[in-house]
Amino acid sequence: AAGIVHRDVSPENVMVAEEAGRPVAKIIDLGVAKRPDEEGLTTTGIFVGKLRYASPEQLGALRAGESIDGRSDVYAMGCVLYALLTGAPPYLAETPQAWIRQHLLERPRPFARTDRSERVPEPVRHAVLRALATKRDERFASAAELAAALRALRDGLLRDAGPAASAAIVEEGR
Repeated sequence: AAGIVHRDVSPENVMVAEEAGRPVAKIIDLGVAKRPDEEGLTTTGIFVGKLRYASPEQLGALRAGESIDGRSDVYAMGCVLYALLTGAPPYLAETPQAWIRQHLLERPRPFARTDRSERVPEPVRHAVLRALATKRDERFASAAELAAALRALRDGLLRDAGPAASAAIVEEGR
């Protein structure tokens, strides 16, 4: 909402706090964050962040005149969510070159391989894969849009689960 791009969203930079008795995820460590039009902090063409969570545009997939924007953080959050939901990252690589190639050219590993018990509902899978779209125009336009979509999915899944299951889920703080 403030127009700041974090540029290093990763599990290490997500902290769970408690507000009003409920868990709330917060993004921390704004050391390399900046506004898309802001100069300084890092040199153009220099990578910042972690390769495992880097968006294609952080790795050079931008046209002349384009700059990294909030959709880069949406992509990184998609990587975090994929790993959180499946226990496995969306990409596996052993070298920096392999990480770059995968983020630029390959699709995330299919949920069918990483979530064989199908615990992640199809609409949630779809939202995570949309966040992980290689082309940033195909991703959620902002973190706020991603959050709204995830809230709507949560509400729909709770409604479909029925009152007893919904109450148990809410009671457990899920």
